[in-house]
Amino acid sequence: MKWYVVAAIVLVALALVAFAYLREPSKLIQLQVPQLSQINSVQNLGGGRLLLGGVVIDGSQSIGLAGIYYVSNHSFVPLPVSIPNGSIYDVSFNGSTYMIAGAQYTNSSLNSRVFLLSAGKLINLTSLLPSFYQVGQAYFAEPYGEGWLIGGTAFTFGFNQRGLQYPFLLIYNGTLVDLTPKLPEPFRPLGAADTLDALSTSGEEFLVGGGNINATLATFDGNFVNISLGFPGVILASAATPGGWMVGGVKFGNQGGSLVLYTYLATVNSSGVEPVKLTYELGFVTALGYGQGTYAVALRVPFNSPTSSPREGAVLLVGHSLTRMRTVFTAVNSSITDVQVSGGTVYASGYSTQTGTRTAFLLIYP
Repeated sequence: MKWYVVAAIVLVALALVAFAYLREPSKLIQLQVPQLSQINSVQNLGGGRLLLGGVVIDGSQSIGLAGIYYVSNHSFVPLPVSIPNGSIYDVSFNGSTYMIAGAQYTNSSLNSRVFLLSAGKLINLTSLLPSFYQVGQAYFAEPYGEGWLIGGTAFTFGFNQRGLQYPFLLIYNGTLVDLTPKLPEPFRPLGAADTLDALSTSGEEFLVGGGNINATLATFDGNFVNISLGFPGVILASAATPGGWMVGGVKFGNQGGSLVLYTYLATVNSSGVEPVKLTYELGFVTALGYGQGTYAVALRVPFNSPTSSPREGAVLLVGHSLTRMRTVFTAVNSSITDVQVSGGTVYASGYSTQTGTRTAFLLIYP
């Protein structure tokens, strides 16, 4: 048999194997969580228990809720915390204490809300926030060392009563330490919107990302180190990996005078920033997760339709390498808000929208 015939057969076989890997029917479990309209945060507590934070929407009313979801019987047991006219964006557990971050709509503005729950006692930490951070939204509450990192985006009025957003970052360990003034120069307001949209921890180090005309990124290990990305966009998600970090978000482009959103994914370590090419080029990365050799990437992308205009939806990619991932979930009119990988299992949270109604869901893979 000629060598090129053998080569052709081998190539076809490899292509079939690759296709089967990338599109293998998944063992994905999708669960509806009717007690919530949208889940913003998920953490595996073990024993079939998932810690959730989100919001329930009833007409024009919203209530931020957090609680424990039991996978075996699909029950949801709320924690003794709620935010009327608001939402919970992040809830974390460090083994003994829960920290909750969110926002509440009061006095015609969004105001940050932060709570600590320990030994059944709920402590409202909001009043400890400096006054210039209280109008805004607390997006993050992450364990860090023996304390917590609290981060978000504040709001004020600048010259000519023009709205101005700016990030805030605090360490809480019985008292609050304000790290915001130490953030690198690119995180300081240049225009109307300077946001903190990504926060991940790894031991005594953490990474923050956001957008301030250009995408912003920095690491902290006793001191902040700015990482210049050099493109207009926003870092929306991050996760620690054995080799450093992975970050994702959106790059802003221009096509015929119209704004175009391009997905962005990269690895970050002491050697620099290495972009990772994604199969899905349009859209943006919404959440990232890593654990025990498994990577998970969630995206929001447009789906083409032969009978209607493109509709946006969610995609979840999973694999043991960022350059070789399989699509395990796609759904129009859906968004994935958070991803955690624990024990080799991927846990993702989000919501779907039908006729204006949001329904929360969980994804578990495999």
